Amino acid sequence: MKKLLTIAFIAVLSLTGCQQEKKEVPANLISKEKMADIIVDTYIAEATVSAKGVKKFEGIKLFEGLYNDIIQKYDLDTAVYRTSYTYYLENGEEMKEIYEIVKERLKAEKDSAEDAINTKPSDVNNTK
Repeated sequence: MKKLLTIAFIAVLSLTGCQQEKKEVPANLISKEKMADIIVDTYIAEATVSAKGVKKFEGIKLFEGLYNDIIQKYDLDTAVYRTSYTYYLENGEEMKEIYEIVKERLKAEKDSAEDAINTKPSDVNNTK
């Protein structure tokens, strides 16, 4: 997951360097915060599939189901999502801001998961 995030971040930075002029903002543009939420959930879905160690076809089917859950969770129109994602890719500075949010949230998720793993059962019972 860290490798995937690094590759995506490098892609965003390279697009920033090629930036010429800011494109027109599309109607129904998904906010940066919501786009970051969607990307975080997508990375978590990808990590879930990867951790299962399933065969490629099974992994694709599993990810499709998780992706559909994400689409429903955010009540997304896939055309609006694609248009928004393309807009942010073409406006590298804005995508860079989104990926900074994504990076922070994924780190928080990781830290939270590590804390949960490292919490002893006796610690859980004594929190009352």
